[in-house]
Amino acid sequence: MDRDVLVTLSRLGRTSSSALAFLTILVPAYVHTEEIWFSIGLAAPIFPMSMCTFILNDINDVERDCVNHPDRPLPARDISIFTAAVVYILLFVVSLTSVRALVPESTHYVYLVGFLLAVNYSTIVNNLPLLKNPYAAAATTTPILVVNSAIAPPPISLMIWLAVFLFIWGRELLMDVEDMAGDGLTWPKLTGRSRAGYLAGGLQGAAIVSLGIAADTLPRQISFMAILILAALAAHWWRKDCGRRSIKLMKAQLVLALVFLI
Repeated sequence: MDRDVLVTLSRLGRTSSSALAFLTILVPAYVHTEEIWFSIGLAAPIFPMSMCTFILNDINDVERDCVNHPDRPLPARDISIFTAAVVYILLFVVSLTSVRALVPESTHYVYLVGFLLAVNYSTIVNNLPLLKNPYAAAATTTPILVVNSAIAPPPISLMIWLAVFLFIWGRELLMDVEDMAGDGLTWPKLTGRSRAGYLAGGLQGAAIVSLGIAADTLPRQISFMAILILAALAAHWWRKDCGRRSIKLMKAQLVLALVFLI
């Protein structure tokens, strides 16, 4: 396959974000069970499932992305909607098949609920747009629930789940601030850019405080300090109107937060 095609498909499916979802299951599952093949099998379906979700959302949001993200593969016409739809269907089949083949039956329900949340995201955006940010955060934290449903006793505390949920909610809100030009009714359009920024800061501040309370080991404390430094940098870039750069730093904070899952 041509390298440019692979790059385009990788961008379309957000492989970096999909890989982070994979690691969110793999890392804590392996640390708590010390069974590498079980952990890989438990995590494997989330990768194509995550890519599938991003592709479907891009297909549904192509008109908005022509304004907000014209460099993405579909609005840039690097790939046709038909081809993207075919890839989506293939990944959909791979996702469901891998859940059936690799994941313990007790965890099927959690995976399928997470998948339903993800593929119905556009329905929420189009009909209940003010719920899109917490809805996206709930769907994104599904990997944590997968781990807790597959391993007894559940290894990840409710406080950690809540911290990740609040952090992602705040990040989604800031992404809507950046996308105000092409979006419909969203919280930033309802409250204004400044108030939406303060709300997002409050949500992420609460998340970081929760992580600080849970930082009861040296690795967690080191991770927490790094998260604080990145939070300060993200706030700095946001005040400098470099929102995209600030949001990228928040993904790095989520990577660091993996330490809290083990």
